[in-house]
Amino acid sequence: MGIFDSLFGRPRHSEFEIKVKAWTAVQAYQKKNFSFAAKLFAEYFSMKGYGFFPELDADDYRMYFNLMLSQFYAQMYEDTIATCKKIQIIKPHSGDSFAFQALSEKALGNIVEANKLWTRASINGCELTEHFPDIDDVVMVGYNN
Repeated sequence: MGIFDSLFGRPRHSEFEIKVKAWTAVQAYQKKNFSFAAKLFAEYFSMKGYGFFPELDADDYRMYFNLMLSQFYAQMYEDTIATCKKIQIIKPHSGDSFAFQALSEKALGNIVEANKLWTRASINGCELTEHFPDIDDVVMVGYNN
């Protein structure tokens, strides 16, 4: 991480500080405080220093996934789409990232793009598309803080 710190002028954070940030983000997510969790997950990745190069942080796939879900449930759809694209760099065949990108595009009114992404999610083996073959059948309620 040293080269990225010097290139981008980021302060170094101790492993302990980074782990505390991750733990706090996960706790916020588990409490369904999605807006706060999204903020904390973003800070976590910023502390790690790989923000411009998500493929270097492939070991953190689950944390990117938690960030994506937090953003989606907090109705931060443009941020969700950006995170989905990062996940697709790390795991090009992540059906879930295509599904949540599709749902976000739909929420923003981009129906044609949403349908294309939903099909791509299905092709890549997404469980959500198995339960809901048509994106219009998906109804998300209760997650909007």
